[in-house]
Amino acid sequence: SHPGSRQWNPIRCYDHMIANDDVVYVPFAFGYVNYASRSETPKLRFADAPTPGSAGALLGGAGIGVSAQSGNVQAAIDYALFLCSPDNQRGQYVSAGGQPGSLSAWQDKAVNATSGDFFADTLKTIQSSYLRPTHAGFITFFRETAPRVGAAIAGELSITELAAWINRRYRETRPSTKSVRSVA
Repeated sequence: SHPGSRQWNPIRCYDHMIANDDVVYVPFAFGYVNYASRSETPKLRFADAPTPGSAGALLGGAGIGVSAQSGNVQAAIDYALFLCSPDNQRGQYVSAGGQPGSLSAWQDKAVNATSGDFFADTLKTIQSSYLRPTHAGFITFFRETAPRVGAAIAGELSITELAAWINRRYRETRPSTKSVRSVA
């Protein structure tokens, strides 16, 4: 990996890879279809994460919801259903640069043809991945963890030390069960 990659986010790594030829692999990043899509600009090739057994990766992303406070609940629901419909997910959603959540879109030959096979080539990883935790402290935990993982990869921190720190810090960021109220 590039020596600067320890300070770069995935987008910075990918931008560097497109503009230069000194990096061929990024082991610690998210998949962004817009870096694989066919266009005049040189793009990247994505593949399943090389993980042992059925281990996947961290699945992030964004979702869609309808606020109970909306003055147009039915219109919002109708639009959400349209966005998530298989036809839209395989068509307009992808052609507009979206990264669909629909399995039928990930398996669609036309979608894969426009994305350099991004979806087909990363589907196994997605199917075996786990959803990123959503508790309030997770993003901070993730940002604090990344440089430590880089240090472990570089041999500056032992795997045992990294695992102990990750386990301790993650427990610290999780909401206390004592503060959770029952809604029953």
